[in-house]
Amino acid sequence: SINSMTLPVLILGAGGHARVLIDALLASSALIAGIVDPDPLMAGATVLGVPVLGGDEIVCNYSPDEILLVNGLGSIRLPHRPWGGPLRRCNSRKIKPYRHGDHDHSGYRYW
Repeated sequence: SINSMTLPVLILGAGGHARVLIDALLASSALIAGIVDPDPLMAGATVLGVPVLGGDEIVCNYSPDEILLVNGLGSIRLPHRPWGGPLRRCNSRKIKPYRHGDHDHSGYRYW
């Protein structure tokens, strides 16, 4: 069994809600791997010192047993983008938002 408290987290979204969560995670000494955001203008930027790694497809670079996802989406800025966008296609695994501590059938767990 993996101790989820030692896994790095990946923040979904780089907006205001994500900033609040990043602040709390940094205060709790969590290891933040980075942020994913669908806005191509955000790639390479930082939010509270945490790098924006790219779009949702970045999640696919991680195995479900090596990362936790943190839903930083308070609202969707891009009305044409359903939640998850490319996340739904990571190795044919569907990824859906879940409550703290839950996981989906793909194996990705949400903090």
